[in-house]
Amino acid sequence: VEGQWAIATGRLVRLSAQQLVECDAGADESCDGKGPRSHRGGCANCGMFGGWPYLAYEYAKRSGGLFSEERWPYHHRGVRPCMPTGYSRKLCGNHDDLHCQENTTQGQGPGGLCSARAGFEAAIAGWSAFGDNEDELAAHLVRVGPLSVLLDATSLQFYRSGVFKGGLLGCKPDPERGILGLNHAVLLVGYGVQTGVLGETPYWRAKNSWGTRWGEDGYFRILRGAGTCGISAAVTTAQVRHTDEVPSPLEREVLV
Repeated sequence: VEGQWAIATGRLVRLSAQQLVECDAGADESCDGKGPRSHRGGCANCGMFGGWPYLAYEYAKRSGGLFSEERWPYHHRGVRPCMPTGYSRKLCGNHDDLHCQENTTQGQGPGGLCSARAGFEAAIAGWSAFGDNEDELAAHLVRVGPLSVLLDATSLQFYRSGVFKGGLLGCKPDPERGILGLNHAVLLVGYGVQTGVLGETPYWRAKNSWGTRWGEDGYFRILRGAGTCGISAAVTTAQVRHTDEVPSPLEREVLV
């Protein structure tokens, strides 16, 4: 969303991840066609345990928009994690012990930001999903801009530099395992070819969320054209709109 918002408005703004953690309880028990099915028989956004980009898009569209990171910062160290109200216990498991604490939550409870209808930094009109043909994905990347992708990041934590091909632990997501295989979301931002003594190696360039000290200044390159680690299995992007186009609550009920 941040990349598409920057393309549309000329402003690159960090958006609130905490809003999704506390507010987005989206679930879809018939998620075929949007990505591999989860091991529990559906797709769901499960707070601190992660979720699916397309469900996050649906939440952002339904709620009216997303706050900035500055307005609603991500609580990490020293703050007890919590689950969104109404999360799917069937798909996420029972985490009722992880309720939001009144002294740390900004979203839940009376007057919380989860129920806000104004003050958003960015808004979403819809979203698009793409097939797994990597030549076509390269064309989509050029045409529409950054793409959200899921992959098996089991070995990615050990990445330092170069073109990642699966790492020492390997990464072979099983479609029957679904979300157990695809366990991390990154942003596809470019592609190229590395030339070396062993020939040419096509790669994707992606932005990770583990800080600039990781990888190549927070980015990494991964083998392109082989579906490495499931990189092409669940590709989506957001369609954004200016916040001054966000409908009033009454209009939103008609549009959603």
